[in-house]
Amino acid sequence: GMNDQQSPSISYNQTLDEIMVCWEDFINGTDFDIYCSKIDGTTLTVQETVDLCVYSGNQKTPDVYATLDGTYLFAWEDSRGGVTTDLYYQSMTNGMFDFVDNGIELCNAQFNQFNPKIDIYSETDNSYIIYWDDMRSSGKEDLKNIYAQSVTIVGSDCVSMDLNNDGIVNVIDIVSLVNVVLGTEPPTEMQLCTGDVNGDGVLNVIDIVNIV
Repeated sequence: GMNDQQSPSISYNQTLDEIMVCWEDFINGTDFDIYCSKIDGTTLTVQETVDLCVYSGNQKTPDVYATLDGTYLFAWEDSRGGVTTDLYYQSMTNGMFDFVDNGIELCNAQFNQFNPKIDIYSETDNSYIIYWDDMRSSGKEDLKNIYAQSVTIVGSDCVSMDLNNDGIVNVIDIVSLVNVVLGTEPPTEMQLCTGDVNGDGVLNVIDIVNIV
């Protein structure tokens, strides 16, 4: 592409027999975004381009990891919040992002967080660890520490937007979600799984609009 493409990260997905490559890209000539490409594991041809994070500010140093069940985990540096860099996170299952487009905050502590890496934590639990360099302890001197966050991939039988579990998405599911959002009881795990369409961890009017 035009301008710089740099800092690539690569992971082989044994479940899907494909390779995911991610990199920081200055193609727009203004700031760095993060793009990825899926590559067929047999033919080594590019099958699909993924816009992992195309947002204001710089997104840099991506890391990608293919999990045991075929889910992809992504982490990167992101300066959308100001001068210093925070860390953002995304995951992809069956070709679809599990969280909102452009990712969610992994760490927004004071000063810079940078150089995220992902690795296996527990094969038994399908758990992974994201670790990074962190400058939050800096004062008169720059102090670099190592912080980490774990993530566990949990399988689910729920179907997004199908709140009444009848195999189709229709007005009944909309009514069901409205009742959950307006109700006083906290949502069940299944309601949260099926109703949280935008993947932000809460059920609200935005999820209702998405279903509509």
